[in-house]
Amino acid sequence: MEEYDDLVPTPNEDGSLELTYRGWTLVDEVIWTMGRELVTLDISYNSITEFPPEFGDLGLLKELNCSCNELKGFPKQIGKLRSLKYLKCNGNHIIKLPPEIGQCARLT
Repeated sequence: MEEYDDLVPTPNEDGSLELTYRGWTLVDEVIWTMGRELVTLDISYNSITEFPPEFGDLGLLKELNCSCNELKGFPKQIGKLRSLKYLKCNGNHIIKLPPEIGQCARLT
């Protein structure tokens, strides 16, 4: 059972989930089902190339660290992350952010 627990990560008590240095090119699908519990997500230092539209389902997300990946941008669904306050995305290949990011009114 311990091996299975490592494959399906879950946020800790305060809603934080750290998934750094896993060599991922895509974020595991199970992450997009954690919209009612995930508050802080750190997926830095992987090789993630894109986020799917389900990215917008993380409605409680306040902090996202996706730095040092291979991202070229964000899907327009980033505008659905109304609680997002902190976004760290340096070390990627992002040239342009979607206009929908303006809907993240709490972003500082």
